[in-house]
Amino acid sequence: MKKIDAENFSKRDKRLRGEAVEVTCSNCDCPIGEIWKLEEKTKVKQIRFQCGQCEDYSFTTSIDCKFYVGSTEYCAISSVNETSELISIETVRLKDYE
Repeated sequence: MKKIDAENFSKRDKRLRGEAVEVTCSNCDCPIGEIWKLEEKTKVKQIRFQCGQCEDYSFTTSIDCKFYVGSTEYCAISSVNETSELISIETVRLKDYE
């Protein structure tokens, strides 16, 4: 995962800590989602995305604050499932990742 520029987003939402994370597939390295962290602390949650390109998964990410999730140009969020242990986000392919 790599951090992405949250400057423009933080102008709209002052609660942002200025940190956004791009989530990539552990298999094909496609950017499959974004996590935008907010300042307000919460209980730690585990998040994992399913890749819409190859059906594999991202590595599990731990988040200790409120957050937004977003799509990328390659994958769109199709569903979100939450258990007490894990938030699973499924995506669908928008365009091929090369």
